[in-house]
Amino acid sequence: EPPQPTPIDPYNAKRAALKEQAVRNSKYFHPRPSEDDLMRHMEARLGASTAQLGGDKLGKFLRHDRQVLRFFLAWDDRGRIYGELRPFVLHYYLQ
Repeated sequence: EPPQPTPIDPYNAKRAALKEQAVRNSKYFHPRPSEDDLMRHMEARLGASTAQLGGDKLGKFLRHDRQVLRFFLAWDDRGRIYGELRPFVLHYYLQ
């Protein structure tokens, strides 16, 4: 009798899908230093030339300094037992 195939484990399948998504989005999670605005900002604060920031980006940075972005979010956990829809407000402070 031939061996039975191993059943698919939902947990491991979901973990594999999340890992594939992280690999696809690796540029987002690990940007190159030349494209990372935060890194250039910190270098400028430490004494690097502001010309490295570029005129347009520096002006945009200064124009939006001390502003707050507000996002309304919902965590939908209703698929699980005792799960519920939880509303959140995310405040993102620009510097």
